[in-house]
Amino acid sequence: MKTFYHPKLLVLPAVRKLIFALYCLLQLSVAARGQSLSLSISATNNSPNNCNARTISVSVSGGSGNYAYYWSSSPPSNVYLGNGPAISVSPAGATTYTVAVQDNSTSQFAQKSILVSPLLTGSLSLFTPNAFLEGNLWRVMDSANGTGPLNAYRYELSIIDDWGNQVYSASRTVSTGTVGLVGGEISWNGRLYGTGNYVPAGNYFYDLRLINCSTNQLFRKTITFFRPLMVSVEVFPNPAQEFVALDLGQAEEPMQSTARGAVSFPAEIELLTGAGSPVYKTSIAAFPALLDLRTLKDGEYVLVVRMENQTIKKRLLIRR
Repeated sequence: MKTFYHPKLLVLPAVRKLIFALYCLLQLSVAARGQSLSLSISATNNSPNNCNARTISVSVSGGSGNYAYYWSSSPPSNVYLGNGPAISVSPAGATTYTVAVQDNSTSQFAQKSILVSPLLTGSLSLFTPNAFLEGNLWRVMDSANGTGPLNAYRYELSIIDDWGNQVYSASRTVSTGTVGLVGGEISWNGRLYGTGNYVPAGNYFYDLRLINCSTNQLFRKTITFFRPLMVSVEVFPNPAQEFVALDLGQAEEPMQSTARGAVSFPAEIELLTGAGSPVYKTSIAAFPALLDLRTLKDGEYVLVVRMENQTIKKRLLIRR
């Protein structure tokens, strides 16, 4: 009599469990390969007025969970950024950080970027005009006289007249964005408290404090405020021989208290003959200015000075 064995009976229970476990792992691996990686990135302390290092973190979903992290920055940096899910950075300027995540088990790949605000430290960048006309703004610019960063997150401005009376004040702390204060943001329109009537023409004093994470600096200087109908151009000597000097004055009243010195007030200069023909043209960046007349003939000329929205004409004689 023969004995027959069913094939399933030959598989021991322990072996069957092992085969089932391997089958489940295979199914999980297949499922992981089909699920794409998803990244979420965030940064703490990411504001211009925060003086702590910024921490950037990335969280990953999908894949097998066996990840590798690769960090980079733009503009690039020589500082090692690390290879984990979180890094600490202290950028000197607004910087974009990018993390690339690779799944070591499935070879899937994803990347994500974030713009991080600078840690504002070191010297300040500013240019302050010392004169302006009614209808224009006195504005604090960057060191290149542009609208770039000032490397500060707070300013405090106070403007006073000759008698010690405050005519304008303003302050601000930048707590959002990724730059801080920029050129042109700090300004005064020449009006009392910024909304009243125009202040009288003359000299005013300002205290401007700029603050960043390592610097708290006070700037004290003078502004000359010109009223258009009161601006005059002083020409001397007149008659002139080889050179003539130009300076600004006030037609209504003399400048008050302090000596102005050089006034950064650009102008286009032109000399016309009596018939209106141009014979001389130049531009100046500040007053006072000296014009060289040695190539011109003796005679009577019209001196034309063009400044922003105002044109002034003067009679000039050249006699040798």
